[in-house]
Parts: sequence; C-alpha cells; structure tokens
Amino acid sequence: MASRGSSSGLEKLTRQHAVKLSPPGGVSVEECSLAVGAVVGYGRVKSASRMNSAVGIFLDSTEKANQLVESGIVVKGTLLPVLPLATPAKKVLISNVPPFLLNESLERELARHGQLVSPIKMIPLGCKSPHLKHVVSFRRQVLMILKKDEGELNLVLM
Repeated sequence: MASRGSSSGLEKLTRQHAVKLSPPGGVSVEECSLAVGAVVGYGRVKSASRMNSAVGIFLDSTEKANQLVESGIVVKGTLLPVLPLATPAKKVLISNVPPFLLNESLERELARHGQLVSPIKMIPLGCKSPHLKHVVSFRRQVLMILKKDEGELNLVLM
C-alpha cells in the first residue's frame, strides 16, 4: 500500500536541482550516483535514473547541482562533464542569411552575445514536392546561452 506521507522532500525538487551526465558504456546509474555522492555528499543524492544513454540525477539543493556542473565527476578514472538538466539555452532564429554566408562568420558574431551550445543548422524551405525537398530557406537556427544582460537578441549584421 502506498504511503501518504512525505517522500523526503522529493515533491519540492525542480529541474534546477538536477544534473545530466553521459557516462561511457558499461557504467551503471549506481556508479554515477556514487561518483556524484563523493563530490557533494551521498545523502544529497535524492533520485537517479537512466535517460536514454545519459544519467539524470536530482540533488537536494540547486547549489550542489551548480557545484557539480562546475567541477565535473570522475567515473572509473575518467573525468566526465556534468550538465544542468534545465538549460538556460534559448533558440535563436537567424533570418535573411544567404546560403553562401558561412556558419563560422555567424558563430564569431553570435559568440559576442553569449555561448553557442549547438551547431548552426539550416532550416529546410518545407517544399511539398519531392523534387525540392533538399531546398533550404534563408533562415538558420542555433541554441545559445545569452549573456545575463541580454534577455532578447535582436541584431542586424551588415
């Protein structure tokens, strides 16, 4: 029979309490949890599970989650980067970009306004004809973490 009592504060956890890591093959969720516990304290690990090929781990505080993101963890002698489960990344849509303009040029300019966390992708035009499925539009998209003082990115590049 299910308990109606508290679940040790689990209901108060948010995505900001969680981290994600991508361990090499053969590394269990338990091994990842032990490595995380060695850094932040074993009692601070509240929930863990496999998420496709990654491992998601919820901690009791957002401060400890941030600490892990900064430090990483060591599993079987390998330093693994730790990512926040809730990323502050925003989708940035770049319009009126002709196909001859290289992504590297756009990346250099966009990097002045934040960190790019995905490659720049060309957006298909969306033609219904199978003869034109390969045609791309003059739009591209990228995921970015904008600098703190920039809530919205509105640029004109010449």
